[in-house]
Amino acid sequence: MPSLVISRGQKMKYLCLLALIVLTCCTTSVSAKEKLYAADGYIIYPEEKPSQVIIQLKLKPNSGWKWNNTYPYKIFVKNSEKTLNKHFEEKDKSFVASFLLQRPKKESIVEVVANFSICSSTTCNVLRNQKFQYKILGTNY
Repeated sequence: MPSLVISRGQKMKYLCLLALIVLTCCTTSVSAKEKLYAADGYIIYPEEKPSQVIIQLKLKPNSGWKWNNTYPYKIFVKNSEKTLNKHFEEKDKSFVASFLLQRPKKESIVEVVANFSICSSTTCNVLRNQKFQYKILGTNY
């Protein structure tokens, strides 16, 4: 029975090829999820209440996808003890999350984290820890 001998060079080629395949699969998986939806962020500074700011996150599934109403979504402002109010609504096949925050004295970055699910006619994808950052002007700008 013949023995299979792989040279050091051949072994390295196989390992590199395997690494390339794994990297391609992982990259394809991530970019596919990024194309499932579009996100828009808005910052509103109410003139009548300069000590407050409203941030909005609009998530819109791309063509062929829809918001999964049966999945328990969770959207929140990370590390913010200054959330005064929040409101969620579905609007024109989109989902809009609005947060009323106490406006900081200095410019700061506020992060919104979203966990939700989007479905096509054949499959559903759960998207966890989707992060969106907002640059908020302080009251001393």
